[in-house]
Amino acid sequence: MELENNVQDTTIYQRLIKIGLIDQSYFNNKMTLSLTHDKNIRLSRINQFFFGTNNFANKLNFVVLNRDYSVKKHMGEYWLNISKIDNYLDYVAETIKLDTQFNCCPYNYYKNIDGLNVPDHYITMIGALDCFRNFLNQLDTTESKTILNIMFPKTNKGTYHLETDIVGMLDFDNNKNFILKFSKKGNPLIIHLNSTNNIQSVDINTICPVLRIANNLESNEMLSLYDNICAILLMDTPECWLVNNLERVCGSKEFAELMVDSYLSKSQFKHEISVLTSIIEWKDNKSKYRYVEYLCTRYPDCIQNDNAGNVYLNFEGVNKFFLNISEDEVENFDVKEQINTMYYNSMYELIHSFEILYKHKP
Repeated sequence: MELENNVQDTTIYQRLIKIGLIDQSYFNNKMTLSLTHDKNIRLSRINQFFFGTNNFANKLNFVVLNRDYSVKKHMGEYWLNISKIDNYLDYVAETIKLDTQFNCCPYNYYKNIDGLNVPDHYITMIGALDCFRNFLNQLDTTESKTILNIMFPKTNKGTYHLETDIVGMLDFDNNKNFILKFSKKGNPLIIHLNSTNNIQSVDINTICPVLRIANNLESNEMLSLYDNICAILLMDTPECWLVNNLERVCGSKEFAELMVDSYLSKSQFKHEISVLTSIIEWKDNKSKYRYVEYLCTRYPDCIQNDNAGNVYLNFEGVNKFFLNISEDEVENFDVKEQINTMYYNSMYELIHSFEILYKHKP
């Protein structure tokens, strides 16, 4: 029975990775599925992912959640058992009255749950977001690709999802309007999702591009929105601009931040080698330790040890670390190719992003 449960849990995890609810790094074949916390996901993350907000949580009956959906409180947060996700989503949809009320952004809910009838008031919302996503895809520029990665990141399975959080709801003439936040390196991107026919101004402390809810957005409306977002991205610091672009091509915010930070502080020994080794699928522990010893012996000018014995690399050391890994030291050839591709894409995008920054230099 325990083996059957583990197989079922693995299948559920893979499904959640595919739709983007959890990241690939959250799950690997070596994880111990029998650990209780590994079978649970933060309730706030589930709510935010499927409905764009966690603000309705106070409407839920936590006695029912605990009894029927195995919701537990741990470290001040509520966690849902992964086997109960589909049942929980049905419960939320009924509780917050998705069929009759326009009160959240259930883009991922209707995109990923089969057999649902989408209410008219959400058809237009989803249509507007899809319309803008298709527009960005057709532009095929560095900026449009980065905006897509911020708003509609792709999973390593090739699927996309909306990654947003509702931070405000407004009423104009009894029409709902949403302020959507898209997190990125630097200040978040804020978009006003407007259900009226006229673009309304919004009094918030940031530039707020507007996406009017309609299935037939005009290209000039989308181009105006795109231009506004591009202007916002270029208002970020150069570091934020570079990280957002690198994250798009390498698929890892942590790796993008590491490469940009090491580049911008070339002479400093800031990056612990254990952090770099943790993202590589080594053949075994012996291969990992042997490679670290080789790197430290071969390139002593690229490393620095602290009093606790930790090893830190400068920019040259970070580059040497990735460039010298051989196929014999990792699990298979595909892992080596993934490292090569990620490194090449990151270096290319780093140079290309600097070119764009120089082009827009005031």
